[in-house]
Amino acid sequence: LSRATWGGVIPESGVYTLYVAYRTMENSVTDARYTVHTSSGDRLFLVNQRMGGSMWLCLGDFYFDAGTYEELVTLDNYSTEDGYVVADAVKIGGGMGNIRRDVRPDLK
Repeated sequence: LSRATWGGVIPESGVYTLYVAYRTMENSVTDARYTVHTSSGDRLFLVNQRMGGSMWLCLGDFYFDAGTYEELVTLDNYSTEDGYVVADAVKIGGGMGNIRRDVRPDLK
């Protein structure tokens, strides 16, 4: 089992919106396991990585205590399917909705 881990600094205690991003590939899995490590416990999410690639996907709003964290979010490669689990980015706070990440001038 392999894991990708994202940590960071939470400047003040409160509720923060958490987003994940990944690339969709031909053999992406439909059950990528993200775990959000909140101050009130862990929350597991299964994400279909066959859709929504190159977008910020909102997992929800979570309460975090202020501090520095080695693990705010983890993604492992366990899946019930043969395929790829893609780790890209995590964003905590800021913005609303789904936002395309790979905007190019030739895309309208």
